[in-house]
Formats: sequence, structure tokens, C-alpha cells
Amino acid sequence: MGLSNYNIQIGYLKYSDGITMNRKRLLFDAKMKAIEMSKNYKIPEKKIYCLPGKTAVAAIMLTLENMQSSGAISQYDKFIGEKIAYVLSGGDTDITKELLEENILKLEKDAIYNLMKENLTIERLEHILETGKYLRN
Repeated sequence: MGLSNYNIQIGYLKYSDGITMNRKRLLFDAKMKAIEMSKNYKIPEKKIYCLPGKTAVAAIMLTLENMQSSGAISQYDKFIGEKIAYVLSGGDTDITKELLEENILKLEKDAIYNLMKENLTIERLEHILETGKYLRN
């Protein structure tokens, strides 16, 4: 089995993928491929979700509280979990309301921005970058 067949079998490449051997043609070939691909492009349909909102947040908060009181997670782990729960549940909504993917992505972005303002988040990130290990603060 040749290298290209192996790459195709494990999913790295498809038969429709191109290979450019001449580096001087790389940009031109990529541009031509992009133009070719754009001919069949269709705008993806907007996805609509119905998420549980406050009821799910309450259930997750109860679990986080139990985990913290048993020592399984730190107070800051719980704080992060609350942010994640709010995003995954759809925020201030209920199961009868429809949410677009953009709404959920905005919740996620806001949660990340808020976490990045916290010194404990910065300490965790710096520790991971320096040691490759997680910090439980």
C-alpha cells in the first residue's frame, strides 16, 4: 500500500484533494481550488435549539455544590462550572423558547471574556503553559 493510499484510508486525504509539487505554483493552485469549491457552496441553514435554561442551571449548580462540599472541585472550579452551565443551558431561557446558534455563541464568548478577567484564570493558563499541568486554585 502506497503512502497516498494510506493517507486516504485513515482520512487525511481524499481522492479529490490536490497535491502541488512546485512551491511556486502553490498559491495559484490553492486559489484555483478555492474558486472551484465556491461554485457548489451553499449557505448553511441556521440551526435552532430549544435549551432548558434556568432549570438546567439549577440542576448543575446543585451538582457543583455537592462536588465542592465533598472536596472533588475547588471553589474556582465551581465558579467556572457555573459559567459553563449557563452557556450549555442556553442562558436566561426555557425549553419553550427557540435559540439560534449565534445566541449560544454569544453566551460562550461572554463567558470566556468574563473568565479571562479573573486573576485565577490567568494563573491557571500561565501554570499550564509553564508546566504542562493543570492548576487547581
